[in-house]
Amino acid sequence: MRTTLAFAVSALFLGSLAPAAVAAQESGAPAAEAEPSPEQVANILRAGKIFRAFAVAMETEEVPQPVKGRLMECIYNNKLADISAAAGKAIQSDTALSDENPRDVYRAAAGACGISFEQKEAPAPSPEAGR
Repeated sequence: MRTTLAFAVSALFLGSLAPAAVAAQESGAPAAEAEPSPEQVANILRAGKIFRAFAVAMETEEVPQPVKGRLMECIYNNKLADISAAAGKAIQSDTALSDENPRDVYRAAAGACGISFEQKEAPAPSPEAGR
């Protein structure tokens, strides 16, 4: 099951790259002429981190099944480049998040997919604990 899921996610990732390659070939322009902007490079690097984080989330037992379903639905219905761009905007808007931290990138991408992470509150100390 896990290898099938990893294969499916890999196929989706490679499929999201194919339209750009076809468009470059159809236009007759060599793909190597246009250098990517720093923003494009950051989106590509972030997309790789997102892909890896989603793959790890699919394989771990700590992630609940409904969250796995939402992640799979998101990556199936959206281009990885769009998810990466949305996550990049979220990271730029929140100074506490960093593009270098894979956990922050995962949380921003999952947030772009409509998944929210609730902070678990520490239980209130009982009145007897202070005695």
